[in-house]
Formats: sequence, structure tokens, C-alpha cells
Amino acid sequence: MKGTIAILAFFTIIFSNPSSAVVIDFTGVNDHYSNPYQEDGFNINRHNFGHWHIHSNYNDGGALFTHSGGDLRITSISGNPFDFTSFDIWGTSHIVLTSNLGDTLIGASNIGTYSLNWSNVSWIDFTSNGNMYLDNITLNETSVPEPASLALLGLGLAGLGFSRRKKTS
Repeated sequence: MKGTIAILAFFTIIFSNPSSAVVIDFTGVNDHYSNPYQEDGFNINRHNFGHWHIHSNYNDGGALFTHSGGDLRITSISGNPFDFTSFDIWGTSHIVLTSNLGDTLIGASNIGTYSLNWSNVSWIDFTSNGNMYLDNITLNETSVPEPASLALLGLGLAGLGFSRRKKTS
């Protein structure tokens, strides 16, 4: 019985769907104005930007450009929580980042990469008061097991336990 459970656990780990980091880099998109913008399983929604678009020939491939400040929100298309690792920003604005968990970053944007490592967030809000370019947003969607898969695994283990018990009696 212990050997069977160990084998099942091994295959569950091997064949599980590990999450991996994605980088939203706006590459290959030219002057995209739609709302929301979608890339690699994530939405970027604008709330108050008077003008935004994607420059496809900026920063080796593309960047989101905003004029005169505003707000945007990043969420996962699936609705699962995600980790927010880092982003590149440059421009002339003062930025404020917040998450649904109360994480906050306040700073003046300059050319640079900000590393945050915020975990298990449902959304990230960017607020700026001037022009900024945003690029290379690194996110990692947190895997959430499906209830049906867990139920099937549990039933399978229970069935193995009962069949094993019948054989020994």
C-alpha cells in the first residue's frame, strides 16, 4: 500500500502543471489601443488614461506608453492569484503601485527596473501623474488545483486502499 501511494504521489508531482513566470513585453504590437490589452494570460485595463498606446519599436521590442498620467490595473485572465516580481519603467511621472493585499510602492520614475516580489495578489494598480513607459512586467500565476482533479485523485486512492484491504482479508 505504501509503495502504491508513493508511486501515485510521484506521478502527481511529475505530471502536475507547474506555474512559470511570464514577461509582458508588448513585443510585436503596434499602436494597440484596445482595453483591456491581453498578453500571456493577463489583462491590463486602463481606468483614467487620457491616451495610451504601445510603441512597438521602443526598448528592443515594445513598451506601453501613457500620456499625462492615469491609472491601469493588471489582473490574471483566469482570476487566479499571481506573483508580481518586477517591471521596467522610465518617464517623467511620480508613480504609486498598490495591490489588493495592501502592498505599496511610491516613487518617482526614472529609468530602471523595480524588483518587488509581491506574492499571491489578485490585482496590481499603477497610478502615475505624468508620461511613462512601462515594460518587461514579470508575473507568475499561482497554480490552483481543480476540485474535480483532487476529487478523482482522492477516489482513486480510496479505491486502491479498499481493494488492497479486500485482498489481505
